[in-house]
Order: sequence, then C-alpha cells, then structure tokens
Amino acid sequence: SDDPARVIYDKKDESQLGTVRFEPVHTGPVPFTWPLPFIGDDTVWEGTFHIPGRLDIEVGRSLKILPGSWIRFGRKAALWAFGDFEALGTPEKRIRFSAIEQTTEKSYWDQLTTERA
Repeated sequence: SDDPARVIYDKKDESQLGTVRFEPVHTGPVPFTWPLPFIGDDTVWEGTFHIPGRLDIEVGRSLKILPGSWIRFGRKAALWAFGDFEALGTPEKRIRFSAIEQTTEKSYWDQLTTERA
C-alpha cells in the first residue's frame, strides 16, 4: 500500500545509484495465447485463453475447461473437437466464450464444433 517511489532507494535519492523502474501489478492472471493449431495431449484450462485461429482437439485427446474460465477467439477463429471436450461451468462460475476484440459484428469468431465418431 506504500507509494513505490517512497520505499525504493535509487538514483532519485542519490545520483550515483541506478534507476529502478516499476509498473502497476496486474489485478489478475495474464491471458494465455494458445500457441499451436491443435491440442495433442490431454489438457485442462483454467483462466483466460486467447485462440487466434482454428484450434483442433485431436482424436483420442481431451480438453477440459474449468469453471470461471474465459475463452476468447480471434477473427474467424474456431474450436473443433475431434476428441473429448468438456466445459465445466456452473451457474456461479460460468465459462465465457467470446471474441478477443469486442465489436458489434455478429460473426466475429467462427464456431465451436464437436465431431465424434
């Protein structure tokens, strides 16, 4: 709760010292951008995930999304589940699926599809 400038002793206090830079702390976890076009192993997500393009859950693999998570899609991005897909939201901790950028366009992100044999 202290002002960082008051508690950090640096060049502002003595010219021969180095400068300490500080930034505000994040109020929550940083969103994770999924780096691959597939999920090739059993995976559990919790938190905020950005899906920039098409993402496939491979046959025989699973994606489980835990309550309270937020899955945000890029333009025309999609999630295709050829394996197992579980979104485990609750009324108290819903899972949100939305676009990364908020817009008035109706079809900003593409789809969430399950295909099981």
